[in-house]
Amino acid sequence: MFRETDSKDKFDWDRYLESRELEAAPNFAFQHVDNSQQSLLEVGMMVEVQTSQRPRFWLANVTLKCGPFLRLKHVGREDSNEIWTDPSSVEIHPVGYSSSRGWPLEPPADLKPLRSGAIASLLEEHKAADCEASLLSPAQQMKTGMTIEVEDSHEPRTVWPATVVRNVGGRLLLKYILPTNSPLVNDGIEEQQHEWLFCLSPRLHWQGWAASQSPKWNFNPPVKIRSQFEDDNWSTMAAELLNVTGKPWQLHQEVPAHCFKVGDCIETLDPSNPVALRPATVIDVVDPQRLLIRFDPQSDDGQETEGQFICFVETVFRPEVSDSDSQTNDEENESGFSKGMAMEVVNPWKPTEICVGVITTIERSGTLLRIHMEKESEADGGLPLEFLAPMSSQELFPIGWCDDSGWSLVAPPVIPPPPTEHPPTIPEGNPIETEEKCQESTSSTEQNPEPVESTPVGSGGISYWCPKIYFNFRCFTGPLLSRIRVAALPRSVGPGPISLMMKEVLSLLLNGAYKPGSVLKQLQGEPNDPLPPGTQLEPLKAKYRQTTYRGTVPMASTAADVPEYCRWVCGKLQCCPYLFAPELVGDPCPHRCCILAKTVWQH
Repeated sequence: MFRETDSKDKFDWDRYLESRELEAAPNFAFQHVDNSQQSLLEVGMMVEVQTSQRPRFWLANVTLKCGPFLRLKHVGREDSNEIWTDPSSVEIHPVGYSSSRGWPLEPPADLKPLRSGAIASLLEEHKAADCEASLLSPAQQMKTGMTIEVEDSHEPRTVWPATVVRNVGGRLLLKYILPTNSPLVNDGIEEQQHEWLFCLSPRLHWQGWAASQSPKWNFNPPVKIRSQFEDDNWSTMAAELLNVTGKPWQLHQEVPAHCFKVGDCIETLDPSNPVALRPATVIDVVDPQRLLIRFDPQSDDGQETEGQFICFVETVFRPEVSDSDSQTNDEENESGFSKGMAMEVVNPWKPTEICVGVITTIERSGTLLRIHMEKESEADGGLPLEFLAPMSSQELFPIGWCDDSGWSLVAPPVIPPPPTEHPPTIPEGNPIETEEKCQESTSSTEQNPEPVESTPVGSGGISYWCPKIYFNFRCFTGPLLSRIRVAALPRSVGPGPISLMMKEVLSLLLNGAYKPGSVLKQLQGEPNDPLPPGTQLEPLKAKYRQTTYRGTVPMASTAADVPEYCRWVCGKLQCCPYLFAPELVGDPCPHRCCILAKTVWQH
């Protein structure tokens, strides 16, 4: 059932994509993955922050949340001094962290000590107990052994408890709870007792959720395991579950509302065979988010799919009335997906398998992906290799997800050798004239720069608030950065405090390098090299897969220094000066890097 990663035989995504001339689907297109890794800390919550007197901790309030960054203020501090930090940093912890390790909770030396009674009062006032779970991302909160309630996919307003057996990067292997001390009527298949769901699935709820609803939801085991025990055993267990209560978790499971009513004719995906949209009828509106549907008889043999299904709006479509309604969109859209992009996908017929998938078409006005799995069909007994999935499907993952999560990726049967590199050709015309035209294009763009958001913090009008930094992944990446890895980076970062922003951007660039260690050395330079104007040395720590890289590199000091600093880094990395910059550029970029021959590349 489990497919562990074999560290000796990891799939080489870079080689595969280059040999197939494919692009990686960008990371920002997989919102469920990003959301599952975000801290849920909110303004007003309290945390423990390490002081300069290590290991000493003190209380701090969250005063501002900006993307992945938090602004904290020490409890008892009356001045305006505040701290910017990242929730994933080792310097920030839930309240109670220090006492659980026998360390004292003491304020910094410049603050007046508070009495123990005052500390207890502060903890109660700020509901510090809620903070422990909030520091954890949704994926981290779903711990092995945890019991949760799972919505039935066939019967409306019905749940059954299950235990988390395995958490693979937020993808949960659940085992339904069975009656104890009761004889089995039918052994069934053990796999029927399990189900894979992502941690942000709208079908998952905290224990006690069903009983808290009005009207209450029912407890009934899934149909696939119902025959394994007598009905009386299930009924007794269901009655006991009505009295079970738990603590609501703090997960943001956003489910769009639908606009359908009973009797509407729709088209939707068959969960057991998602190769095409099938006509169906709405037989019940469960709530504003859920529909109960029944498939119409198929035209070829008149057979009807057994049972009924609960659908969410992402898989429900109005019937086609013309060919234009089934739009095939080969161009990249706002979601980030486009034809020919590769990703890692769950095999719909074997949910334990995650395979290499390539988008063949984008259908239904850019909301539905047709994906081809790169594997041998004979190994699955002739099961289809193509399937449909909504763009928001939680069964789709960015490249490298399996490797990061410790799960085995089913590699394609044949990996073509990398293409032979040909020497670059000089474009037609005079290269110098081409460069001059590019410089004219660049200067005209700089005259009308994109407005950037900034917040002056220092005196004299100096701003330490970094504007948004864009990764223009279609630009030339140079010899040190992988085009495929850069394309998988977020499209932008920020805005935010300049120190944390620069560290985040450089860490991402290291993740996009062929050899992160070499890029870090390139940025550090020689010990006696002068610092670039407007920079100061800052420590940088970046983690790529299982290796952590550390160094001290120049970083921009103020918001005004950011544009020139970005160009300096791009020069160091021998890539297009617009590869990452405080402005979003199109294709081609003002430097015309995709047209210029690399032999005449200059900054």
